[in-house]
Amino acid sequence: MKFAPVNFETIAAKAGVSKMTVSRALRGETNVSPATRERIRKIATQAGYQPNPLLAIYQSQVRASRAPSYQATIAWVNDKADREYWRRTPYNKGLLLGARAQAESLGYRLDEIWLEEMDETDAAKNIQRFARVLHARGIHGCILPLGNPAHAYADWKDFSVAVIGMVHDAAARANSPVMPDAAEHHKASFDYFANVRIACEKLRSLGYRRIGFLLCSWLDIHTDKLYRGSFLAQQMDWPRTEHIPICTADSPNKTPPAGLEKWLDKHRPDAVLCSKADTKDWLIKLGRQIPDDLGLAHLYLAEDVKDWSGINPGLAEVGAAAVDLVVQQLKLNQRGVPARFHELFVTGKWSSGNTTRKL
Repeated sequence: MKFAPVNFETIAAKAGVSKMTVSRALRGETNVSPATRERIRKIATQAGYQPNPLLAIYQSQVRASRAPSYQATIAWVNDKADREYWRRTPYNKGLLLGARAQAESLGYRLDEIWLEEMDETDAAKNIQRFARVLHARGIHGCILPLGNPAHAYADWKDFSVAVIGMVHDAAARANSPVMPDAAEHHKASFDYFANVRIACEKLRSLGYRRIGFLLCSWLDIHTDKLYRGSFLAQQMDWPRTEHIPICTADSPNKTPPAGLEKWLDKHRPDAVLCSKADTKDWLIKLGRQIPDDLGLAHLYLAEDVKDWSGINPGLAEVGAAAVDLVVQQLKLNQRGVPARFHELFVTGKWSSGNTTRKL
């Protein structure tokens, strides 16, 4: 017996819609209502529809050659007290601009949503206020750039969510006592472990042997101790005479952290890994010349340290990855906390600057 293939026309007849609506629904386009998309998917599955992968590739190429049409709006949730927080520093600005560019390339608009006078003691109340704004604007997808872990780890049940960055649940609770029960959303972040490994390998290739690491407590929590773990793992492959303990560097300004001078004198590093632009000023104030006395590498190269050596972390790429995670959920009509969350890590690249010796 021969069976007629199940195609869009067959599904359209069963669903009582046009073939174009079937095509859009099966591609997950947001100009078809979620209820209609789900109904058409069920009809297609029951009918035994199997997409032709070669045809899908061809159609995707055709659509990619066209200018993207407007699909929907995605929210960038600014939950910081400072409205300009995500534009004030090169690091934060890079994430935001990368997300906006990716959204526009896919036919989406990225709107920054900020609330005045957020209640730092009531995350649930803040989220309810954000949700009312998003619903009023017809926004179903949002990016949470980890301004407040209590918000990023909450159940945004009506929205497709992606978080930028990561904080381990236990560490986040310790840092934010008002944090509700943790909900794990999809995340886009830097490959913290790989970036330290790449930096150490490059420094050693330049002849540095006593590599130290200045790590602030907040960043240790923020990276789920991946920076610390990676650095200690690299040291395991070095002679023990070249091991230097990590120095906790918690100073919010130009004043060198307490204990830094003692650490430098005792362990005599010939190169230092860091994550703060103030580090160079600290070391110079303590009598070190960069790079003559001490090599210096930054783990987050941005405009404020662009002439340094270190890791270009891919700020724009991380912002773009967060948009991709949200768009995928929107197209599949997925909302709230996923059954199993995904973490997408962007690996950085070494860039040679004037804070390390030349080959």
